Amino acid sequence: PNRLENMTNKALSLLSRSEHGFFVMIEGSQIDWCGHANDIACAMAEMDDFAKSIALAKAYVDAHPDTLLVVTADHSTGGLTIGANGEYDWKTDVIKGVHQTAWPLATSLAKGSDIKQVWSESVDWALSDVQFALLIDAKKSEEPAKALYQAVKSIINDQSLTGWTTKG
Repeated sequence: PNRLENMTNKALSLLSRSEHGFFVMIEGSQIDWCGHANDIACAMAEMDDFAKSIALAKAYVDAHPDTLLVVTADHSTGGLTIGANGEYDWKTDVIKGVHQTAWPLATSLAKGSDIKQVWSESVDWALSDVQFALLIDAKKSEEPAKALYQAVKSIINDQSLTGWTTKG
């Protein structure tokens, strides 16, 4: 959390000491990885971190009017679709209630003995019976962490009405 914001702050602090000016490129690369993974909780957390980084850079520019700030994207990944599954809605409160992205949550679920307990430590909303069964089945697979990763993403996407036009 706030990894990019912390690095941006440190970069500006160090580079601003130069008498000759500086160039810095700050890349929110993890947003792309989250899109490839169709992981909405990860994408939103990374975009929030990126926005905080841009706010720091903008504050620096405001204090140094001879500075140029350029923000651009090289592409988008995943084809994020809001209002999926036939409902014209997007439940951002569901996403905000997820405090661990899919892979760390999946590995915790794979290691833990109580799925509901592990889930409740990272997510503010309870699992339905169908979602719980999906996680139980995934945990029984030959590669539980990978299967749980797919199941966690599916549950969060379905619950938040998030869709993806590409699968990675």
